[in-house]
Amino acid sequence: MKRSAKLAIPVLLAATTFAASVFEEGSAAERFRKLTSREIQNKIIGRMITDEAHWSQDFRRDGRLISSDMGKRSEGRWRISGDKLCLWNRFLDGECYEVWIAGDEVDLRAEGIESPATAYIRDSRP
Repeated sequence: MKRSAKLAIPVLLAATTFAASVFEEGSAAERFRKLTSREIQNKIIGRMITDEAHWSQDFRRDGRLISSDMGKRSEGRWRISGDKLCLWNRFLDGECYEVWIAGDEVDLRAEGIESPATAYIRDSRP
């Protein structure tokens, strides 16, 4: 085999590996999909969203929002408007978010927020 052919194979292999890793990273972000109002109702309401360490938001079926942030409990309310989930509590005054999910991961995305924190959908606590 010629020397140039021997060098081309590792270079081609490295380029293919790099391209595959870039595609894989792009796929992770693309796996999230935006929920419709009906899907928000079915997948979020009656359940809890949490980062599993610092905070949680329990979306009660009666419209109450029970939040816990660093051990401090507060109550508010939620409403679905269009394809967005709107929240009222001591920190938020009707802020509305698109809900994006991938498996049990969930992002609440608002205009002007570039990188939302990923949280997880869990069953509500009794």
